Amino acid sequence: MSYAQSPKKTGLPREVVKWLQSLDLSFYPKNVRRDLSSGYLVAEIFSHYYPQDFSMHSYDRGASLSTKQRNWSQIERSLQKHHLHLMKEVIDGTIHCKPGAAELMVQEVYTGLTKRSIRNIQSPESDFTDDSYQELLPTVARSTASTAIKNNLRITEIMAVPDVSTNRRKAEVILHRHLRHKAAERVLSPGCLECCIKCLGGIPYPSLIATILLYAGVALFCGCGHEALSGTVTILQNYFEVVRSPVDALDVFTMIDIIKYVIYGIASAFFVYGILLMVEGFFTSGAIKDLYGDFKITTCGRCVSAWFIMLTYIFMLAWLGVTAFTSLPVFIYFNIWNICQNATVLEGATLCLDPRQYGIVPISEVKTVCAGTEKFYKMCESNEIHYLMVLSANWAYVKDACRMQKYEDIKSKEEQELHDIHSTRSKERLNAYT
Repeated sequence: MSYAQSPKKTGLPREVVKWLQSLDLSFYPKNVRRDLSSGYLVAEIFSHYYPQDFSMHSYDRGASLSTKQRNWSQIERSLQKHHLHLMKEVIDGTIHCKPGAAELMVQEVYTGLTKRSIRNIQSPESDFTDDSYQELLPTVARSTASTAIKNNLRITEIMAVPDVSTNRRKAEVILHRHLRHKAAERVLSPGCLECCIKCLGGIPYPSLIATILLYAGVALFCGCGHEALSGTVTILQNYFEVVRSPVDALDVFTMIDIIKYVIYGIASAFFVYGILLMVEGFFTSGAIKDLYGDFKITTCGRCVSAWFIMLTYIFMLAWLGVTAFTSLPVFIYFNIWNICQNATVLEGATLCLDPRQYGIVPISEVKTVCAGTEKFYKMCESNEIHYLMVLSANWAYVKDACRMQKYEDIKSKEEQELHDIHSTRSKERLNAYT
């Protein structure tokens, strides 16, 4: 009987399928691994070429392990008479229905009996694993470690060789191969966790820390400068009765507005500069590390770094200029706070504030505020002066805390040294006594 079957379903080349159909076998192998594992069908194939040496009544169609081993043993003995042999690994793989073993067995039998070569020959792995099948599956559908051991270590293998150490070594080989494939999968198609770890590893942490410190310093400087300038304007307008010039003249208020705008511009420029610095850190550390390895740079990286160094010096000069221009309003603000503080300590002292000494108002105008007046007390109790007082008090507290911490460290070190000296002397005395 012969039944037409697609080569794709059997996993065999087309010429091998046609050859099997021409032999008029007792049954056609629909499932090659299952039908050839017993050896009965292989013996029937050889009986068409060597009928005297392959008597089919000597073979059994059973599916038990003992029946399979007995059939294949008779096949090997019969082939030795004609100086033919089959690979032992292929026979064992066929008995245990290993992936690719039966297909390779049929191809060897075909080439050995017909003396023909096979086009597009299929050569499965020598260890007959299901790796080729697993590669066709999506990542989430592939076998786990326990399933891989179950698929590649058959129960018949354990029954054929019931040695515990041998089967353990086979399982360890399968497990190690499975872990290697999993590691290769993570490299080719990493998951969310691997992507996150890789992204975190590629972050230029020095550039990130530098950017955070840059933003913190700019925010502190610009915030304090804005507060000092705004407080100065409020004090001059509310307590010294200094008004803006009606004409477009360069008075103190205009200068303060210009300095404010410069501070805002520098803050925006440093914000953009921080982003560029972070991007430059990614390009010069992350990308170059991946392409060229650690501790290597390129010409482009050197040029970009040099450009950023030059830009840093330009920003530093602008920063110094703003610091110099804002020193006068801050100095006025600090002097007002200092006089308010001394007026509460020195009772009966006559302390006055005259904006003419700073060039804020013309010499002819008298805008003096002296201690003991209502304006003076209101000015000292205003939020603008309280801000500077609180800031100074916090600074003094932090400074004292740092000194106390240093004192505690020195004291603990001295105590440790004294303890070490006493222990050393005690040991010396004990040794001398001994």
